[in-house]
Amino acid sequence: MKFRDIIICLLCLSGIFACEVNTMFNARNYFKSAQARPLTSNGRPNAQAIDEYTKAIKKCGKIISTDKKGKRVEEAYYLMAKSLYYKGNSAFQAKDQFQNLVIRFPDSKYVPEAYIYIAKILRETNQPKEAEKLLDEFLRNPKYRKHHPEALFVLADFAIKDKDFIKAQHYLERIITEFPKTKEYREAYFLFGKNYYEQKDYDKSLEAFKKMQKARGIDKTIKLEGTYYIGLNELELGQAEKALKTAKGLIKSESRPDKIPFVRLLKARAQFALGDTTEARTEIEFITKNYPRTEGSAGAYYYLAEYYYYNLGDIPKAVLNYNRVRTEFSGSPLAQTAQEKAVALGFVAPRTGLDCETGLSQFLDYHYQAAESFLNVLSLPDSAIAHYQLVISPKDTLIVRRDSLQTAINRNNAILDSLRALLPPPEILAIDSLGLLEQAELPVTQTDITSESAFADTLSETIISSPDSLQTFADTLQITELELPVADSLFVAETISEGDTLATEEEKTKDKGLPDSSLAEEKKELSPPLTETTEPDSLTLVIAQRIQDLEKENARYNQRLEKLEEIIERFESEIIPFCMFAMGSIYHNRSPESPENNEIMAKMQEEYPENKFTKALYALQNNLPVRLIDPKEEREEQLLDMYFEQIYTAPDSALAGLQELTNSPYHKIKLAANYRLGWYYGFEQIDTLLAKPYLKAVLDEPEAGEYAVVARRFFDGNKFLLRGSFPVVIPQTDTTVVDSTGVDIEESIKEWSFPAPAEIYETLPDSLKIYSGIPMLMDSLVKAVSPPEDTTEEKNTSPEMETADDNIPTPENNPVPALPEELIPEKKEELPLE
Repeated sequence: MKFRDIIICLLCLSGIFACEVNTMFNARNYFKSAQARPLTSNGRPNAQAIDEYTKAIKKCGKIISTDKKGKRVEEAYYLMAKSLYYKGNSAFQAKDQFQNLVIRFPDSKYVPEAYIYIAKILRETNQPKEAEKLLDEFLRNPKYRKHHPEALFVLADFAIKDKDFIKAQHYLERIITEFPKTKEYREAYFLFGKNYYEQKDYDKSLEAFKKMQKARGIDKTIKLEGTYYIGLNELELGQAEKALKTAKGLIKSESRPDKIPFVRLLKARAQFALGDTTEARTEIEFITKNYPRTEGSAGAYYYLAEYYYYNLGDIPKAVLNYNRVRTEFSGSPLAQTAQEKAVALGFVAPRTGLDCETGLSQFLDYHYQAAESFLNVLSLPDSAIAHYQLVISPKDTLIVRRDSLQTAINRNNAILDSLRALLPPPEILAIDSLGLLEQAELPVTQTDITSESAFADTLSETIISSPDSLQTFADTLQITELELPVADSLFVAETISEGDTLATEEEKTKDKGLPDSSLAEEKKELSPPLTETTEPDSLTLVIAQRIQDLEKENARYNQRLEKLEEIIERFESEIIPFCMFAMGSIYHNRSPESPENNEIMAKMQEEYPENKFTKALYALQNNLPVRLIDPKEEREEQLLDMYFEQIYTAPDSALAGLQELTNSPYHKIKLAANYRLGWYYGFEQIDTLLAKPYLKAVLDEPEAGEYAVVARRFFDGNKFLLRGSFPVVIPQTDTTVVDSTGVDIEESIKEWSFPAPAEIYETLPDSLKIYSGIPMLMDSLVKAVSPPEDTTEEKNTSPEMETADDNIPTPENNPVPALPEELIPEKKEELPLE
């Protein structure tokens, strides 16, 4: 090769080398330029930055495709992965390139930072546990100790975002104590103050940030962030004027577009606090107009809603602006809180037409939801207490309504008694109480109708007056009735008996000298025969109609009275105690030593001493475990535990007590008692006839849960599911027992095996083993149902038993635990054959 060719080759190689060097140089410059550009208002890189990141990625890709090894390739992988990460829309691609760097160049100086970036990407892609695990392993590797402060700083930031302030404090303290001369040491000041702010410890946070401002070597951007948090702490501490001054100074210094909305929002909040609402709303409008669809504009809508509700009480406008927060920027940390407050305001909005008598459920739902919303969402405990008091207050009104109804019923009953006394006897007017008004009308003249109508009107006026007036009216009729002609009297049927009428006419006849036959015909004309019925006159119909109306009215009153009694009883036993417990809880959380707290406790102990809410509030105020349970249910639970313990020491009383508890109104008690009795008779006394009804009661319960699951392993609802090879002892001396079908039970017992209780016990859930009774009786039970160990020993059996299975134990060679006499069945003919 000629010298000239060699020179040309060298020049070409140097050109290629220079080209590669220029490529890496350009990639670095593109990345650096993109990093220097400010983020947009939503925290993302602007269009120029994205373009420069893309150019850097292309330059790095060109180097990677040309060379397979070398320092430039390592840097190209690292620079490409960071460009993809900061570009904002290529997180998974960035993760792949960081992992390629770790795999291909495990000893590269860029590997430690690659691990930290991978952890950040895992966190951003909803894998927080994997990110934390990766960094924990990173911190345990002494090879990367130089980068441990950076990893600790990232972990502290993760913890603050998760509201785990104790863990964040731990990581920050490690940076401050173990790495005092690092860049992260200075940055830890910022997170240290931010951590206190997130914990709502504003005094310590303000102190930490002021101390950071005086420290040397801290970047300008971090100091600006610290100044912003100083303003936030001043605002939270009620120092609105200082916060406004801080915000105005920060507006002049801050030039980053993504931070300006937050600074202006701080200014607007301070102005709202100072009452300068016009300027504050101007700032809000500026933010929402110039920085739309950003976290800053979402915050502006949130605090505008706060102003509408807490300052003006304008619920519709507050709800409108709360709902705008999520639509403006769904990733805002205030979005969820705003949504909860919008829903809560829907619950607390005033409602009309609520009446605890006609709609108790709607009345309680509204006030309970409103109180919960005020307490837990809107942070207005006094308003919550006011709603609980509104729930309690209708009780007196209900009592007044009940007493008024009872008075009206009593008045109606008195009127009814007086009216019924005016009606003719049933033997004179054969009319029943239900069909009185269906009787035929009397054939009367127009004159009679007019006079009777006037009389009926007078009586109607008397009816609606007091019973005394009505009685006076009746007495007047009785005094004057003898002076009225019989044919014209309206009350002849009720005031003059048949005997008296006949006697009077007979005296008149004697005076006139009339014969007896004429007297008979006269009596026939004047008085109806006893065998016939007299139709009611119109006055009687009026009285009957009024009686019927009063009886219907009383029926309505009684129905309403019964409903009122139920509601008042519920107020006494449940509603008022619950509301007082809720108010007592609020007072206790606010100030345990407050007089209101002591007053409400004393009132509950005086008026509702045995109520579960009284006991719960007492436990709360004395720092005891709070348990809302009916005292009667609690007593039955204690009895249940006692019977479980006594079933071996005093079985008679324990079984009788458990039998009573099978009728308990409490589902859990009833279920446990039935299950325990079923297990006792099925496995410990081996009497399936006695066990069946209890186990069947367990299976018939719709919500038996684990009890039913375990019971079905050995009982299907009708018969036992027999497993294993354990024979059953028949405690009787007869050599042959025949059941009602003629089957030899002793012969058939050879084919009958019993469930293995030890095997079943091992499969029981821990929550049910306490009810099984097996732990204390397992050994004796297994012995009772197992074959004797020594089969060579001579058995004491009668000749008739020689045909039986040799392995069947008898009372002599394998005694069973003694049963109470009343529990031993007299006959075994009823033993079920499986």
